[in-house]
Amino acid sequence: MFGIGWKVAGVLALVAAGAGAWGGYQGKKAERATERAIAAERAADALERTLEAERAAAIILAAENEANAARAAEYDNLRETLLEGGDDQDLPDFLRAYLDRLFGTDGTGGAARPD
Repeated sequence: MFGIGWKVAGVLALVAAGAGAWGGYQGKKAERATERAIAAERAADALERTLEAERAAAIILAAENEANAARAAEYDNLRETLLEGGDDQDLPDFLRAYLDRLFGTDGTGGAARPD
């Protein structure tokens, strides 16, 4: 009743359906892999931006540390001079400004000045 042509056509239809299903599966798998790759790329970009910000912060911190070390050396020099009995040493600008704020330039003290 059915000839061999129908059997071959049926087998080919099954193979085509299987190949289509396999192709669909592989397509979904490729889409998921692409989504993961995009997410990983975004995460890497975010990490690079964070690293750049940390490098900039490290440069600023190094400059601040250098300035603080210079100020500390100046203060230590002043302290050593005063301990050795030298009264004529000029006060550094930062210390003079601090003492002016603390005691006031008019001699009444910082608390008596209206701000």
